[in-house]
Amino acid sequence: MTTYDRAKYLLEQLRLCLKNNNYVRAELVSKKILSKQFSNPSWSDIRLTFYTLMLQLYAHENNYLEQAKLWKSIFDIYAAKSYKELIELNAQENDNKKNTSAMIDDNHDSLANKNLLELDDTVFPNSETVQLMQNALLETILFSILTVYNEEIQQIVNDLSQQKKILADLPLAKNLLNVLMTKDLVLWPLVDHDNHPIEDLVKQNPIFNSSLPDENNTQHDRWKDLHTRIVEKNIRTIASHYSQITLTRLSELLGISVEEAEDCLCTMTTGKQLRAKIDRPEGIVQFKFDRTPVEVLTEWTSGISKLFDLVENTANLIHKENMTHNIKSRVV
Repeated sequence: MTTYDRAKYLLEQLRLCLKNNNYVRAELVSKKILSKQFSNPSWSDIRLTFYTLMLQLYAHENNYLEQAKLWKSIFDIYAAKSYKELIELNAQENDNKKNTSAMIDDNHDSLANKNLLELDDTVFPNSETVQLMQNALLETILFSILTVYNEEIQQIVNDLSQQKKILADLPLAKNLLNVLMTKDLVLWPLVDHDNHPIEDLVKQNPIFNSSLPDENNTQHDRWKDLHTRIVEKNIRTIASHYSQITLTRLSELLGISVEEAEDCLCTMTTGKQLRAKIDRPEGIVQFKFDRTPVEVLTEWTSGISKLFDLVENTANLIHKENMTHNIKSRVV
């Protein structure tokens, strides 16, 4: 059995496990599939199948980070296909298929990284592929917001922010991406850049729409998680501007109670998202920043230098005192 046939066999096993809600066995089967193998262009026909099945598994586990990464991969696939369709469409219009066919690469990832998207004045064909690409982009942004902030999410956000042409056609996605990128406080309920409410639009998405069927009824929990991530984003923003702040003022800026603000601070500190100390009797929060190794080494070197200077001055004073004592002894 070839590697390709083995992968198809495992994908079918994974599909049957998910269909029967056997998530424990599904997870075991998924670990037998090497995701890096799907980067092979000849495997493009089963790559989307793999991503779709893994989305079902991670949705059951409420693993937002992995869902965001999978949706980003799906977006890259559809972005490459849209780029390919655009080239073919231009070839037909210009009656220059022979020259253009050489530009079409079967490697979808390399096409997606080509920035579709450097074509600012180009209009993409209104095809099903483009609609799937736009939906994948929106889902990537939503799950990125739901994920606890880390460097992987920051990388995804940086990549998506380069897709200006697609974002221009998706105001909701652009406003949500701004939630992750802005250095200002994010208002809750969510609003766009013109302060128009967008909460109802966000709730229409299947991952938040409680009117749609969900085996685990997790839409409400996801909405609470969204609010929590917004609060955490605002706390990081406040920490970048304040060295210390009262809990009362912090809760006012966050739009939550003092108890909720304190709980969120403790969770973020425990999760090493930031460094902070709470003086409960005084009701003051002190923010601290992680120092780089160079800063720590510089401070240590400075401390050692001060210690050597102090030892040298002390030795000189002792020597001076001894000399003074010897002179007095001789005089006597």
